[in-house]
Amino acid sequence: MLRNYHHGWQASSGDAMHPVVEILVISFLAATFSRLVYIKTVDRKKLEELRRKAKEIKEKLKKVKRGTKAHAELSEKQLDLSLELSKLELLPSLFTFIPFLLLFLFMKSRYQNVPAFIVLPFSLPVIGNDIGWLLTYLISYMIFSSVMRRVERWFS
Repeated sequence: MLRNYHHGWQASSGDAMHPVVEILVISFLAATFSRLVYIKTVDRKKLEELRRKAKEIKEKLKKVKRGTKAHAELSEKQLDLSLELSKLELLPSLFTFIPFLLLFLFMKSRYQNVPAFIVLPFSLPVIGNDIGWLLTYLISYMIFSSVMRRVERWFS
């Protein structure tokens, strides 16, 4: 259940939205930004080709006896492919790291004095029953990102 913010935490005079709604909007915008950066920076055809090759090599490695020259060569190829895949998949991080760092600093300063957004009727291990701004952001970001990937697949 959402906390009532009329008692306790005071929004500034310009605030028109409930903090949870603000977090949802911020996480939607962040997920959209992240997805757009991914789409623009990652060559998805190359990525799929590398993944396909990595899968083929993995299957070949299962069939080849360990300790043989063929196994060593395939392992070397697999390592090279893994490195190339990592470079390709981490490329968007170069463009999103600083903006997300600034976003988290902004959100921390804005919501650090806000009581827990959601109070669960039960307690979760480590977290407890209060869900604050960070967990609210992370959960909503993951949901929005997942939905955006699925929508993108439908249109591509």
